[in-house]
Amino acid sequence: MKHYDDLTKGLQVVLMQYTRGYTRAVVFESKRERLEALAVKFEDDFGISLPGWKRHDRKRQGLPNAFACSMPVPGKSESVFVVLMAAFDTLADLHSTSPWHKEKWSEKVQIGDYVITTDQRDRRDFVTTWRLTPACVKGLEAYWRDISKNNMNLVVREATAATAFYPMFGGVRRQLRRLIRGYAKLYEARLKTNWPGPDPEKLPVMSGFRKAA
Repeated sequence: MKHYDDLTKGLQVVLMQYTRGYTRAVVFESKRERLEALAVKFEDDFGISLPGWKRHDRKRQGLPNAFACSMPVPGKSESVFVVLMAAFDTLADLHSTSPWHKEKWSEKVQIGDYVITTDQRDRRDFVTTWRLTPACVKGLEAYWRDISKNNMNLVVREATAATAFYPMFGGVRRQLRRLIRGYAKLYEARLKTNWPGPDPEKLPVMSGFRKAA
């Protein structure tokens, strides 16, 4: 089981696996010291490190395949997100005592404040991407709304911090763009000067996935 020290890299890998058919997942927080034991369990139960040809053979037989990784939990240095993903059409052919039946697979893949979803791009087509969860967006909106009542310059700082903190997957970028657009207009209307924060039309763009060196 691969551990990614960078959350962005971990999210990229999970999204890539999702687009490859690993569309069911179990996600939970764990202590770092448990990773080795979890890796052994996942290997025994799900064969997470099987070579490609064996995975292909299992798929041809209608059997499931699995992938697992871990990544940091922001603000919790001793904790990690553990992500177990599976690719299967049905588990009906497996015995009910199989480890595959014991896991509570979810078709909603959510890791912390991020959830995989289908999002519409500017050119009107659709793409599978990460977005911030509704709860996260509501939290941001409520906080920015409160601080904007007395300190628009603090909103500028928070907008700048947000664009640095949240990985700019397409879905996340479009969410922040909408939010920043509104406060940029409010700032200019109130203070009669140009918005000095991040340009909502030129937010950073997440580059394609690159394997770690």
